[in-house]
Amino acid sequence: LSLSILILTLANWQLASGQSILTAQILSQWGVLNNQTELDLSNCGLMAIAPDTFISFTQLETLRLDFNQLRLFSSDTFAPLINLRTLSLHGNPMKSIYPGTFKGLAQLETLYLSSTQLTSLLPQMFIDMPSLKYLYFKDSRISQVAETAFEGLGNIERLSLAGNEIESLEVATFHGMTKLKFLDLSQNRLT
Repeated sequence: LSLSILILTLANWQLASGQSILTAQILSQWGVLNNQTELDLSNCGLMAIAPDTFISFTQLETLRLDFNQLRLFSSDTFAPLINLRTLSLHGNPMKSIYPGTFKGLAQLETLYLSSTQLTSLLPQMFIDMPSLKYLYFKDSRISQVAETAFEGLGNIERLSLAGNEIESLEVATFHGMTKLKFLDLSQNRLT
């Protein structure tokens, strides 16, 4: 009997005592196969992800890393995930995301970055993400949004910046978002 499990939920699993970095070896020990299409690693106590962790996970379409302790990602962390459509980093204490963090995610359609400690959105944070349609920053601490933060995101249909600390936005911030249907700026400090 050969099983081919495509969707695997390991939410609430914890790393061994003293470990805080997710690696390919740990995924292998947990029984994660490289043909998985969905992987949920929410609330696993992860503090970091080794750059080569997902190198053989090219079939992955959905990755949930919600409610861990992830603060920073290298530019190579997600690059191997060439078929990823949904990435959720909801509820992690990251304070900044650098341009290139999501390099290689040309197929990504949905990105959840809600309930983080992000304070600003830097210029060109989402470069080379032509398929991105849904982007969520709800209930973070964002007070500044660079005029070119969303540059190149012409396919965005839904953008939520609700529940942040934004006081002002430049008109050009949303330039080129010709497919934008829903923009939520509620519960900010806009005047």
